[in-house]
Amino acid sequence: MTDAIIGTSKQVVYIPFLKNHQFVGRRAELKFLDRHLVKAQDCQRLAVVGLGGIGKTQLVLRFAYSVAEQHPDTSVFWIPALSAEAFERAAEEIAQQLGIRSATNQSEDVKELVKRHLSRPSAGKWLLVVDNADDIEILEPSTRSDSLLRYLPESRLGVTIFTTRISSVAQRLARSDVLRLKTPTRDEAAELLEKAIVNAESLRDPTAVTNFLTELDHLPLAITQAAAFININEMSIPEYSRLLQSTDEDVVFLMSVEIRDSIRYEESSSAVATT
Repeated sequence: MTDAIIGTSKQVVYIPFLKNHQFVGRRAELKFLDRHLVKAQDCQRLAVVGLGGIGKTQLVLRFAYSVAEQHPDTSVFWIPALSAEAFERAAEEIAQQLGIRSATNQSEDVKELVKRHLSRPSAGKWLLVVDNADDIEILEPSTRSDSLLRYLPESRLGVTIFTTRISSVAQRLARSDVLRLKTPTRDEAAELLEKAIVNAESLRDPTAVTNFLTELDHLPLAITQAAAFININEMSIPEYSRLLQSTDEDVVFLMSVEIRDSIRYEESSSAVATT
């Protein structure tokens, strides 16, 4: 995992992924986020909700980088909510980048340190992404008093975006300020495939491409993982589609392959089968 640190004397940015240069489309959604969270600032908590693999993390990743690049007076932070341990590790990284972890406060809860610092007006403007907030039991355990939600900072100068697959969690976290992410259009899916495929010859059969995208329901994660498999194995799109339609052990193998990259968590499964 690569940490991207962008900064000036006022801005601190902690994003645990590189910028995704294969990202395409989602113009309306990006405008929505920019309008509500940056320009109008008419909400301070917003949740992006949608199916697994539909592109929630990649949408918010692009938005986070655009805020970091276009608004040097705004700090950007990223916390994965995959587990309490992942939350804690991110808080530790953020504390280090902010310079608020010292020998005198080593015994203090780092999550409390980050919350207290960002809740002060002196912290300035900030955007906080809480990614993969799918399990409310991780964020707010019913059997424990130590809720992770209590460590989220609040400031009139700060905004928080959650990504989640669960509508009830989205409403619990952000009430009515929810962006429901839909499956990309055929054109957006085709543009993503064009960027992901190495051999352009594979794209010259429009019928094969259409069938391929339909088989994968236009889901971005499925498309990028399938394209990576095709690239590695030097297959054609029709060959991959035939494997998808197979009933033998080939399809079991194909759908279980996981291909890691620098824009996804090592802890999360990225197999097309999971999608």
